[in-house]
Amino acid sequence: ISALLIGMAALGAAAAFLIPRAGPAEPGLKVNWNFPSETVAIMRHAAGNRPVHLSILGISWFWLIGVTYLSQFTTYAKDVLGADEGVVTLFLTAFSIGIAVGSILCTRALNGEVSARYVPLGAIGMTLFGIDLYLASGNGVGGDTADLLGVAGFLSTAANWRILGDLLGMAVAGGFFIVPLYAILQARSPAEHRARNIAANNGGHGAAALVRRLDHGHLPRRRHRQRRRRALHLQAPARRGGEGDRKAAVPPPLPCRGARPRQLRQGRQAAGGRRAARLLPLGVGGGEAHH
Repeated sequence: ISALLIGMAALGAAAAFLIPRAGPAEPGLKVNWNFPSETVAIMRHAAGNRPVHLSILGISWFWLIGVTYLSQFTTYAKDVLGADEGVVTLFLTAFSIGIAVGSILCTRALNGEVSARYVPLGAIGMTLFGIDLYLASGNGVGGDTADLLGVAGFLSTAANWRILGDLLGMAVAGGFFIVPLYAILQARSPAEHRARNIAANNGGHGAAALVRRLDHGHLPRRRHRQRRRRALHLQAPARRGGEGDRKAAVPPPLPCRGARPRQLRQGRQAAGGRRAARLLPLGVGGGEAHH
């Protein structure tokens, strides 16, 4: 994998030398080294161009949604589907292929025209596939946390193909959404301000990442609740066991005040841990306390 990455980086560097040379669009431009004020000026100038401003908002929203999905693939595969890191790689591959396919199809459909005609179609497609992904996640079949499914086991179930198809369809729709916006951002920007409008677009990415980061603090608590519910589900009696097995798996209730010493000991042993520690010793008979 490392050799493949280095090889692709080398090919990218070699391809960069084939880019035609372009002179400065505004030779007399003076660089303002006051970064905060210049950032505000760049964002304000981009906001004055309506097509550029709307494109920046749409691109930033797309990256916010995309990063949110990508960052949750590991948790989703393990805690919801009971799948291992191989399935996470499968999801990432499907997402990358879908974006590429959607971008190519959108370029072919526009036939060189710079238009936002397919942006609403892409947004609707991402929404519908996202809703169906939520509905399909309840039908996905996976292993428990002790025996996670691999790629072969995951693909052996028909319900999981629906999940994979939703991710692929969402990515294809994302390609239809993002390609026209990038084209509008460059084509509708004056040549002397194009680079600064692209910088404003990067600022929109940073704002979207900040919003994502603010929400990230709540994720550990949600993940803890999900793992706790899953652990309680796994500890429940097996459905295929007999009625006697189910009854035997249910621990006896905590003893109440006035119970006999033997019942107290059995209740404390069954409760265990902190529940047993919170049980107050009750005196029985001649005032003797049993611990």
